[in-house]
This record gives sequence, structure tokens and C-alpha cells, in this order.
Amino acid sequence: DELRADRLDGVLDREHRIRQITAGGNVRLRSRAEHTAVEIASESLTLSFTERQDVSRAIARGSVVARFRDRAEEQELRGPRLDVILASSHGALVPHFARAEGGRVSLMIRDGSRDRRVVERQVEADRLEAFFRTGTRALQRLRASGNVRVEIPPTPSAKTAERTTIWAQEAELMFDGEEDRVTTGRASGDVRVEVEPMEASAARSRRMTMSATLFIEFDPKTHGIARLLQSGKFRYMEGDRRAESERAIYEADSGWIRLRGGAPTVWDARGRTRAEEVDVNPREERSVARGRVVTTVLPREAMARTLPFAERDAPIFIAADRLEVDHRARRARYTGAVRAWQQDTYLAAEELELDEADRTLLARGRVRSFLFRAPRAEGALTEAVPIFVSAARLIYREAERKIVYEGEVSLQRGAQRLLAESLTAFVRPDAAEIERALAERKVVLTDPERRAYAERATYDAAGERIVLEGSPARLEDDRQGVRQQGARLTFLDRGDTVLVEGSEGARRVKTVRTIPRGKQ
Repeated sequence: DELRADRLDGVLDREHRIRQITAGGNVRLRSRAEHTAVEIASESLTLSFTERQDVSRAIARGSVVARFRDRAEEQELRGPRLDVILASSHGALVPHFARAEGGRVSLMIRDGSRDRRVVERQVEADRLEAFFRTGTRALQRLRASGNVRVEIPPTPSAKTAERTTIWAQEAELMFDGEEDRVTTGRASGDVRVEVEPMEASAARSRRMTMSATLFIEFDPKTHGIARLLQSGKFRYMEGDRRAESERAIYEADSGWIRLRGGAPTVWDARGRTRAEEVDVNPREERSVARGRVVTTVLPREAMARTLPFAERDAPIFIAADRLEVDHRARRARYTGAVRAWQQDTYLAAEELELDEADRTLLARGRVRSFLFRAPRAEGALTEAVPIFVSAARLIYREAERKIVYEGEVSLQRGAQRLLAESLTAFVRPDAAEIERALAERKVVLTDPERRAYAERATYDAAGERIVLEGSPARLEDDRQGVRQQGARLTFLDRGDTVLVEGSEGARRVKTVRTIPRGKQ
């Protein structure tokens, strides 16, 4: 052991044994043994000795720097004041307890045992207390209080390079003394966790999470963070994305942050989603919501234009059992009892896929919709007639304002009903009104006491005209007792007038009149 200073004062007991040494000015204390060392540098130092002349305590003041080395790990304490309880082990000094306080203090933990690279973890606080494993210089527990800051750099063997910084009022780290590694950690009081991607090519921005408490699990192999468990009014921020819940679990290996409790909610400039469970993955730019999912799409955003709703100043709501979002590809997939609505118009299905980049929508499974109306006739006092459509599948392309229904299509317009295998509807860009429509394959048009059959039907809203074509198209009118067929049937004046045409215009039209019994 070695002690150097500009001035040394000693106190002896009755047996003339040294019980205390006070050193001042450029103080340096060194105690070395195989693979271990204790070094203290300060402006002043007071050493206390046992009856066996072993150093039992060291109190250092003024720009204190203390280093404790054990194998490949080194701890460096800095602060205005340091109090160390020491013991002797195999002829060398070993720390038992150390406390740094009196202002801003810090502890640097350097670990050079992995791939010969030095990894530095830093803890800053108003007060630090370090507990060492008995008989060694290996840390067992570290307690920090008062404006705590813990910095955890990326480890060489970690999957992603991220620097994690933790702020809190209280923090504690637990160590495995035999393997010289940190195992768990806790923090409380205004906890804030900041994660910064270190790759030069990383497109992700810095993310921040906040909560009342934090529990940390470290990976025994990489020595980096394995899991973060935050509880108490959890909040998440990254760019314009936000999230909140009662608690959250971050899994470093997969990159998922799992929000639980307190109606987890995520939002950005485009909209908001709430569910029973929400998972977000900033690394992969993905998110998943489960259980009573409700999304609010803000008006005039790109996602709103992907949906077949007309109002530009009203929000759109989507409810489902599950939601999966690929933020990078700008795609969203809702599944399980999906219902999207805006004011009184709606779209329901078992599955709904939105592609914001292509501005397209795909709905599958028991599709039901009220997306447009038949326009009101000029001068008419009645309101525009709502049109309800059901099908197995729906495709919407915003650029064309075209809605395609496929598979067992059923359209209801007042008392009139149309069945077909396919229906393409073109809607006005500024109103929920249909302009024209095309129905194909196995077309059946019915209203009270009248039925028409064709392979193709077109609807023109401006002229209030429906044209049925087939080989041949035919009409059955129970009210008039008439059966008519031709290459083309044209319904005019809202169906009150029917023009029947053959393949050569109005010629070769077949009409059969049914005469009721008793009138022969």
C-alpha cells in the first residue's frame, strides 16, 4: 500500500499504534494485489486504522476520484466527498461500502471482458452508495438518489446499436459478483427513458418513454438490456408518434413495446387508435392492436382519402377486433367484426385492408355498406334515396372514385333490389352520391310484383335510367300480367316506363300477356 501527499498528520493510541492519518494536498492512495487495485485521489484524505493496523475507513474530500479494479472490470467514483469502508483481504485493501455525496457525483463502470472492447456504463446522481461483495472489489449493489442519470451504451454483441439513458429520482442496480455483471435494476420517481439509435444509416428518430417506476432486466450473455418494465401512467414519444397506457414492457431482442392497462392508445398527426392491448415496434416500424380496437382517422389526411367516405371535414371511425399496421409501407389491416363509419354512412366486413400509398381499400367477408345515395331528382321534395350494398368483397380506388363489389352482390334502393355477381359503382368526388354503376353476371332486378333478369345492367343517375342487357334480358310484371324479353330492357322515369328492344333496335321484341282466370 502507498500513500502520498504534500502533508501528512498522524494520530497514535497509547500503544503507539497508528489510528488515524490525515493527508492534505495532492493526495494519492494506492493498494494493489493480483488482478485488483484500489486508488483514491483527492485534495484531502483521512484514513482510520484498526488495532491490527488495517485501514478500516477512508474519507476523501475535494475533487475526489476513486478507482476500484477487479479482474476486467473497473469502477470509477467522482465527487466532492467520498466515504469508503474498507477491509483487508489477503494483505490487500478491499472496499466494503462506499458513499459519494456533497454535490453532483458519478460512477463509471468499465467492462473490458467482452471481445476486448471496453463498455462504459455511467451513473450520475446527487448521492451514490456502492455495496461490494465481501472480500472482493466486485460490486454487489449500487443505489443512487437525487436527479439520477444512468447511461447504458450498446454492447458489441447486441442485435442493434442503441444508447439508453435513464433519468429518475431513485435508482438501484444489482450485480452478480461472481461474473462481474449487472443483473437487474429499478428506478422510481419521474422515470424517463431515452433510446437513441447509434447506426449512421438508422432512419429512426430518438424515442422517449416516461412512467412512475421502472424495472430493468439485463441479458446475461450480451450484458445489455433485455427487458424494460415501466408502470404508472406510461407515455411514449417518437417523432410525431405518441402512445400512453398504464404500463409497458420493452423487449430488446424483438424491439416490441407492449402497452397494457388503462386503455392503451397510440396516435400521430393522422389519427388515433385505442384498444385493450397495443404493441409497437419502432425498429421494424410496425404496430398491432387487439381487443375492442377503435381508430379515429382525422379528416383531410392521406388515410382518410383511402376510405370511400365523402365528407372531407368529418372524422372517420373504424372498429375491429384486431389491427396490424406497417408504418414503413403505409398499410393497415383490420380483422374481426370490422366497421368503418362517417356520420350516417358505413362499411362493415370481416377484414379491411388500407393501402395509403396506393390509396386503395380492400374489404373481405360479409361486406355490408351504405356509402352513397341515389341523387334526388331535380325539383323533388323527397330526400336522396340511400343505397345499401352487400357482397363478399369490396375494392375501392380513390383516384378513380370507383367502388367494386364482388361475389353475391345485393343492392337495395328503397323497394328496389338488384342481385349480381359483380357491381362497379362510380361516386361523386364531393358528395356521397352515385353517378353511374355497372352490374354483371346473373343480374336480377326486382321491385314489388316485378322482376327483370339479365347478364349486364348499367345505371345512369343523371338520367334516372337502368339498362339491362342479356341473351335475352327479360321482364316479368305480375301487376300487368306481362312477360317481356329482348336484347335490352331500359327502365325510365324511376322504373315507371320500360323500353324493350331487340338485337336490331326496337324490332323482334317478344311480349307475352298473362290473362287472369275468370276474364277469358
